[in-house]
Amino acid sequence: CQSGYTAVQEILGCRRRRPAQLCTPHHHSAVELGSDSVPAGLSENDVATGRGGDGAEDENATKIGGGEEEMEVQYFVKWAGLSHRHNSWILTDTVERLCPSRVGSFQRKHHSVTEVDPRVPEEWTLAERVLAQRTSKGRMARAEVLVKWAGLDYSECTWEGAHEAAFAPLLERLHRWK
Repeated sequence: CQSGYTAVQEILGCRRRRPAQLCTPHHHSAVELGSDSVPAGLSENDVATGRGGDGAEDENATKIGGGEEEMEVQYFVKWAGLSHRHNSWILTDTVERLCPSRVGSFQRKHHSVTEVDPRVPEEWTLAERVLAQRTSKGRMARAEVLVKWAGLDYSECTWEGAHEAAFAPLLERLHRWK
């Protein structure tokens, strides 16, 4: 299921939150969502982030309950072609727009459960090695590295922006090896 360049690979979890409790993506250090982390084809308004904190409600959020206890449902999404570092909490309407079949499958699998904790091992967000380097093409060209993630198979390798400090020693190791 996809929209533009963005494809939902899998829904890993769900939660209910008050609109003011929008949170950052699933980075264990609770890193603020940056523009590089918003998958192509989506805007930051589609992703549940911690920005603003003013409690403003998103018109696309699905509400549960009434009055002061209104809650919105968010889904924790693994994006196709992106590492687990880019997993993010996405508002219900966005997920349903991108991939209604995945939402239905997730709901059938978990029946009436209102919250499913997305257990993603932290090691899956740690770079084990850099396998290659390239410069992306197009008018927004940038340096990228092919990353092998700890605990995951080589089929799960992804291209990431080379600017991240965590990749520097691994990139140096790649150059020494060549």
